[in-house]
Amino acid sequence: MSFAMSALKTMKVKEVPQFLKTHITKETAQSAYNTWWINYKKQYIDTSSSKPIVHFMTGIFVLSYTLAWPTEYAHWKHARDAQIKGEKVKP
Repeated sequence: MSFAMSALKTMKVKEVPQFLKTHITKETAQSAYNTWWINYKKQYIDTSSSKPIVHFMTGIFVLSYTLAWPTEYAHWKHARDAQIKGEKVKP
């Protein structure tokens, strides 16, 4: 991974897509995921740590916040526009 990052730093923008096509393949992604999973399992799951639960809950929080954001933003925008027009806004 550090090889890819250092290589990307020295490239021009036009060279990046070709570099990514040649270096990011299904096999490399699978290999990286398997390596990550083995290390994660060894570090957290095999030691009976509570970190996986925290990681899961954090992931669910981020996912739900991301999915709910457009609706919340639309409501906020509507309330702001109504307030600008002088209409009463429910708190």
